[in-house]
Amino acid sequence: MNEEFGSSNTDINSPILGGSNCDYYYLKIEVQSYWIEYYKNKLNLKTENGLITPIGLEGKDEEIEGVGTIKKYSKEEEKEYARIMTEFDDNVFGKSQLKTEEYFKELWRNICEVGFEREDRNHCIETCKTLIREEVDWWKEREDLKDHGALKVPLLVEYFSWYVIWKQCKYDKLIVHPLHNYASKKQSVLKKNLPTRKVKKSISLNLQKIQFPELYEGLKRIGAIDKATSLSVFKNYLNGSEINSVVTPIKFKNSSYVSVFIYLCEEYGLQAQKEYFKWKEFFGIDPNYAKKQVSSYKNNHLGIPPYYHQMREVLEGIGCKLK
Repeated sequence: MNEEFGSSNTDINSPILGGSNCDYYYLKIEVQSYWIEYYKNKLNLKTENGLITPIGLEGKDEEIEGVGTIKKYSKEEEKEYARIMTEFDDNVFGKSQLKTEEYFKELWRNICEVGFEREDRNHCIETCKTLIREEVDWWKEREDLKDHGALKVPLLVEYFSWYVIWKQCKYDKLIVHPLHNYASKKQSVLKKNLPTRKVKKSISLNLQKIQFPELYEGLKRIGAIDKATSLSVFKNYLNGSEINSVVTPIKFKNSSYVSVFIYLCEEYGLQAQKEYFKWKEFFGIDPNYAKKQVSSYKNNHLGIPPYYHQMREVLEGIGCKLK
């Protein structure tokens, strides 16, 4: 077991952070879907043509060769648009993390504080049951679950809580502890009642079909992605495809390359919402790291790496222009 109970909170291989084949993507996508609808309502946003935009900031349609029709706003409208959408992105991302990864971290921390010694065994299990029940009840008490299509979330929270605890016990070599056996049986029973799992919808970049192969070749040419990467997989991961198979993330040369690419997608207006959880799902980058890096690039807190300019040339070579 880890020497310090908090060590799992920073161990990227820990199940509570989604490592060691601990897949709670289903819960994350449903929780995020709830917060998206919640903050759309709170911030007076609408969904039109697949994009979330503020009501009242309509802009004007403008045809851009090689890109298509985009919205153009005045400087004042752009500033207000950016403020509202930043608030939306930050709230959705923050609350989704708080009710998934941060919740699992705190759950495990509290269990570890009780301890796993023989005299603490019953207390350990009862503490776990109480904390999970409190989280499930918090969701059940949300009066807007039905309005936001999130009625399945409480059951998912209960199942994945026991699932993660079961995985974490195995990871920390606690398989002989009663908590491991209890969690194993509990998640197995709850799994039978889970609703049908949705297909995963990949990242959706505002590119034409012909541009994906060109982008793929350009990223290979500068060494950002491995030459053995499949074009069909690369395209499916970035064109908004619905995927119901196991996702094997495409690896860039390193995580910094991915964060630069995410930042450039924002600079060139290729992605309406950042959806950092999807970048983790399809390209293996930690959402917190990606968010921090993109923010630093945007605010000039970090020096721009040399491959930033190489990636810009790739994007401009396929007809992309700064928004």
